[in-house]
Amino acid sequence: IDDLAFAGFSGERAYQAFRDLQFDSLIERLGLEKKASAPKLELEVEEVSAEELLKTAKLLFAHWDGETLFLSSSLANERSFARLTLSRAREHLEIDLGGLELLVGDNLKELFKIAPVFKTLKRFDLRVAAYILGLYRSEDLATELERDLRDVAELEFPSQSAQRVYLSSDQSSEAALAELMSIETLYPVLQAAIEARGIEVLAEEVEMPLISLLAEMEERGIALDRAVLDELEETFLKRIAEVEKSIYARAGYEFNLNSTQQLSKFLFEDLGLKGKKKKNASGFYSTAASVLEEMIDEDPVIEEILDYRQMSKLQSTFIQGLRDAIKADGRVHTHFHQCLTSTGRLSSSDPNLQNIPIRSEMGREIRRAFVAKENYVLIDADYSQIELRVLAGLAEDRAMITAFRDHRDIHEETARALFSAGDEEVTGLQRAHAKTVNFSVVYGVSAYGLAKNLQVSVAAAQRYIDHFYQQYPGILDFMNGSLESAREHGYVESMMGRRRYVPEVQASAYMQRKAGERQAINMPIQGSAADLMKLAMLRAQNAFDEAGIDAAIISQVHDEILVEAHHEIAEEAAEILKRSMENVIQFNVPLEVDIQSALNWAEAH
Repeated sequence: IDDLAFAGFSGERAYQAFRDLQFDSLIERLGLEKKASAPKLELEVEEVSAEELLKTAKLLFAHWDGETLFLSSSLANERSFARLTLSRAREHLEIDLGGLELLVGDNLKELFKIAPVFKTLKRFDLRVAAYILGLYRSEDLATELERDLRDVAELEFPSQSAQRVYLSSDQSSEAALAELMSIETLYPVLQAAIEARGIEVLAEEVEMPLISLLAEMEERGIALDRAVLDELEETFLKRIAEVEKSIYARAGYEFNLNSTQQLSKFLFEDLGLKGKKKKNASGFYSTAASVLEEMIDEDPVIEEILDYRQMSKLQSTFIQGLRDAIKADGRVHTHFHQCLTSTGRLSSSDPNLQNIPIRSEMGREIRRAFVAKENYVLIDADYSQIELRVLAGLAEDRAMITAFRDHRDIHEETARALFSAGDEEVTGLQRAHAKTVNFSVVYGVSAYGLAKNLQVSVAAAQRYIDHFYQQYPGILDFMNGSLESAREHGYVESMMGRRRYVPEVQASAYMQRKAGERQAINMPIQGSAADLMKLAMLRAQNAFDEAGIDAAIISQVHDEILVEAHHEIAEEAAEILKRSMENVIQFNVPLEVDIQSALNWAEAH
C-alpha cells in the first residue's frame, strides 16, 4: 500500500494539461507557469539600419509596440533587426520598399495608420489569419494557438521554448524582439493552416486587403454636426422630464426610475400589477425590458417606463457619447473591429456606430447629426434583404430564387402562403407578420420565440413555420444539412470557407444545445453575407481609386456602405458603388442595392 502514496505531481505536465483545459486560475494559483518555464533560447542579434535591411529583404516581419517599429527578415537565421521610432502623427517615411514581397505582423492596421507607406505591401496579419481559421482568442496568440492549431488544424506547432530572443547588450528591446520572433515562428504555421483549409481566397482577396481599407476609414472618420446634437439633447431632455412627471403623478411620490428595486415596489406593490413576477438575485421582482413588454397591456404606465428607458439610453449613450467622441477636426473616428464577431461581420467601438437604432423615429433623428463635409454629399448603399437572398442561394430553393429573380416582394410572397391569400391583396399586417417569419427562420427562432414576437399562440406560430417550409422546401433541407454537418464535423462554414466551431450542438443541456443549433443554422447565412459585404467594400473603393474620383468609404453598418463624395462626381460615385455591390460575385440570386444621396445620414438612408 505504501507504493500507492501520493508523491507529488509534475509541474510541467500539470501546466500543459491545465493550459489545454483552460484552467488558467489553477495555473496561477499553483504557480505552475514558473515551474514549467522552458530554458530560454539566447540569440545574439545585431541592429542594422532599416535601409540596409530592406536592400535584400523579400519577406519582412514587423512588430509595432506603439512607439517603435521593429523589423527583421529573419531573426532566427540572419540574426539582424532594424528599428524605426514613429510618432503618433502619420509618418510619410521615405523608404524604398520596391524589393519587398510580403509584410508579416500582428494587428497591422495600427501600423498602417501610423506609417501609410507600408499599406502598399502585400500583407499577412497573424490576428486576422487566426480569426478566419475560427480561432477567436487572438489576444494571446502564441499561447492559445499552440493548443488550437494542434487540435483544430492538426498541424505541428513549434516548441514555445524556441520562440524567445534575448540580447545581452540592450535589455530594453528584448520583449519587442521576443514578439518579433513569435511572429516569425507563427507565420508558416498559420499560412499552412490556411492552405490546408483551402481558404486562400478569403485570406488573400478579402480579409488581408481589408486591413488597409479599415485603417483609412478610421483615419477619415465621419463629420458630426454639434448643433444638431445640442438640439436633439434639448428635445430628449424635455421628453424625459415630461414622462418622469407623468409617472410620478401616477405614483403620488417621486422615486428613482433607474432603481430596479424602487421601480419594482411601485409596479408590483403600489399598483399591484401581476406580470410574471420573476424575482431577481436581490429578492425583488424583475423589471427587465422583457418582463415589462409582456405587461404592456396591464397599465399605460408600462409604456411610459419603456419610453423613459429608451430616451435615457439614446440621450446618454448616443447624443452625449457622440458629442464627447468628436475630435478637433469635427469628426468621430470609430474603431472598426475585424476579428471580433463569430460570423465575420465588422463591429465598431468608440463610438459604436452599429448600435445606433434605425427602426425608431428617435434613432433616425440621431442619424441627422452625421453630415457630409462642405461641398460633399453622403451616399448610402444598402443591400436589400441580403440574408434572405444568401439563404435562397445557398439552399438553392427554386421558389425563393424565382421570386427574387422576378423582383417580387418576398415578404408579400410569404404572406400569400401563410394566409392563403391567393390573388387577394395582402394587408399591411399580414406582410409584417410574414416579414417576421422570414427573418425568424434565418435566425433559427423556435415556434415559442416566434409566438412571442408576433403575440400569437405557439400553435399559430408553428403553423406559420410549417407553411413557410412547405412554400420553400429547399430551405428546410439546407438547414437540416447544416445541423447534420455541425454534429458530424463540429463546425459550419460560410460560402468562402469562413468557419465557426459549434460544439454546443452536442451539449446535453437542452438550452445550450438549442443555442448551438441556432448558431449552426445562422452562421453560414450571416457569414456568407459578411464575406460579400467585405468584398464589396474592397471592390467599390478600388473602383473609386481607379476612376480617379474624389469618393471614399467612411463607414460600414449592418448591410450598408456609407460613402463621402464630392458633389460634382456624386452621381458617378453612386453608380460605381451600386455596380460594385450588385456584381460582387457571380451568384444564383440577384443582389439588389438601394442607394440614396443627401447631406446627412438620415436623409440618405
